[in-house]
Amino acid sequence: MRAPSTIGRPLTPGKAYAVLFERAARAGALLVVLLGAAVILGWFLNIASLKSVLPGLATMKVNTAIGFVAAGVSLWLLHTGAPGSRSFLLGRCLAIVVAVLGGLTLAEDVFGLNLGIDQFIMRDDFMAIDTPNPGRMSPATAFNFLFVGFALLSLKARHYGIAVCAHWLVVPPLFIATLAVVGYTYGVSSLYEVSFFSSMAQHTAVAFL
Repeated sequence: MRAPSTIGRPLTPGKAYAVLFERAARAGALLVVLLGAAVILGWFLNIASLKSVLPGLATMKVNTAIGFVAAGVSLWLLHTGAPGSRSFLLGRCLAIVVAVLGGLTLAEDVFGLNLGIDQFIMRDDFMAIDTPNPGRMSPATAFNFLFVGFALLSLKARHYGIAVCAHWLVVPPLFIATLAVVGYTYGVSSLYEVSFFSSMAQHTAVAFL
């Protein structure tokens, strides 16, 4: 017997929320990709207003912008692609790129390493005198990318226990980004000027949200 058609019927509250969140995820992914692409363009064309929200504030580093582009495209592909499809697998590969980028940068800070990834694509001479590692994203940014990458890898996993982890893995980045945004908004410098948050730009924190 043929199942009754649902065309024209109103969505249940649960399905309506699911559709809303699905659209929000795709919109967020698209906005983050556009922001990252704009910052990359700003670095290549030396447009200061694209690298930093206001003169004198921290810039979004090239690696950070690349991480956002990879994360945004990954999120889009994981939401639109069927599990096992080529687009879905590409989304997983980009999630690995995000996690590796964050993990390697965090390792540089923790272990005092210089892996040569900070200025591999674009040389950053901004405030080079004031920082020993120009071009390197802040430890907080690297930490966030590590967790976001793992969250994307967990998203829509076949094992339910792993898939649920995606929602918990984004909590620490959400908390860190919220602190930075609140600090910038209300001028509480202690929330974003400590060494862990050093050089996390305003639009970096907003993009993580």
